[in-house]
Amino acid sequence: MKYLKNGGLLLLYFLAFQIALGFLLSPIAVTSISVTEGFPVELLEQAALISSIIGFVLLIGLTILLWKVLFPRKKVQFGLADSWLTKISLPLLTYVAFFIFQLLVPISESNNQQTVVALIKDFPFHAFLAVVIFAPILEELLFRGFLATYFFPRMANRKTVYFYITTSGTLFSAVHGPSTLPQFLIYFALGAILAWLYVSRRDIRYPMALHAVNNLIAYLLVIFLS
Repeated sequence: MKYLKNGGLLLLYFLAFQIALGFLLSPIAVTSISVTEGFPVELLEQAALISSIIGFVLLIGLTILLWKVLFPRKKVQFGLADSWLTKISLPLLTYVAFFIFQLLVPISESNNQQTVVALIKDFPFHAFLAVVIFAPILEELLFRGFLATYFFPRMANRKTVYFYITTSGTLFSAVHGPSTLPQFLIYFALGAILAWLYVSRRDIRYPMALHAVNNLIAYLLVIFLS
């Protein structure tokens, strides 16, 4: 029952994240409505502005809730002292290899990637907030921090750590909606690397930073190369 309850909480917070993100990105829907339905553009733009502000506030509130209220209640107990899993250089080097692999072996874009690219091109400011700021923070809080705190509170051996990293990578990949195995593996690899970095440093801010850097690189590539 405990894991079922915690799973429900994880789903609830993820849905809250998606709803808040939807408010922030409301200009996308407004553009579609103004083109197809013929509503007054000024009225729609005002509604989109208000909706975006609401989404921004909701995302900040959700971040504070997860960071300040939930995590202080429990602490993850790490029992790996002198293991290669605790060396920060290894997940970072793995990420570099992962990044180079993506450059050398192009994989078809998932629907999520196509949506993000379109968002960056049409609404760069909103995309920056969503992709570079809030996604790294909240996805790490949920799929690394929350998962570890409420499902893997005692990482006392390698088997548990491996299971945590695999579970984190799988969930992270699943929520990004891959439609092919290569797409799934790309998201899984990134999620697993971020989980490994969290384990190595025992601080959620490290995977947040790497996740933000990864998304910032993708953001800049779309801005300057498309």
